Amino acid sequence: MAKRSGRKRKPRIRASAKVARNQVSRAQFNRVVQTQTERGVIIAEIRRELDVQFRRMAQLQAELDALKQAWQRMKSRA
Repeated sequence: MAKRSGRKRKPRIRASAKVARNQVSRAQFNRVVQTQTERGVIIAEIRRELDVQFRRMAQLQAELDALKQAWQRMKSRA
C-alpha cells in the first residue's frame, strides 16, 4: 500500500452543486427587487410608528414621575 503525503486534498465539488449563471429570469429578479422595496417601505412605516409609541410612553413616564414627586412632597409636608 502506498503512503499518503501529509498534504490535504481539496474536496471535490460535485457537478450538481454547481449553480448555472442564468437560472433566474429578469422578470423574476425584478419581482424580487420590487418585493424587497415594498417590504422596506413597510418596515420604515413600522419604525416610525414605534418611534411615536416610544415617545408617548416616555412622556407618560415623565408625567408619572412628576406626580410621584409631587405626592412625596405633599406627604412630607403633612
